[in-house]
Amino acid sequence: MKAALAKVKQMSTWPSFFNALNALQKTIYTNLSLSDLARFVLAMDLNNPNTPHIGLTNGNVLQDATSADGGYILQPRGGDWGLIPQYINQRLYN
Repeated sequence: MKAALAKVKQMSTWPSFFNALNALQKTIYTNLSLSDLARFVLAMDLNNPNTPHIGLTNGNVLQDATSADGGYILQPRGGDWGLIPQYINQRLYN
């Protein structure tokens, strides 16, 4: 993640970044605009130990699964997508 963020912060990689975003557009859903997403990424400082981190793994709210085409995926436990925002809110505000 740190390496990807370092690349995004380099202006020379932005054309590739926008191409990647276009390719991922059908698989990533967000209500952030592209400019909001860029500001969010540029503001991240994963090297700062005081920056809050929340990890979604198969050790908390996700489970291992297999996609229809046989690929390995992670999905919310029991198919309940509501678990993810609940987990994040608990970690951010408690």
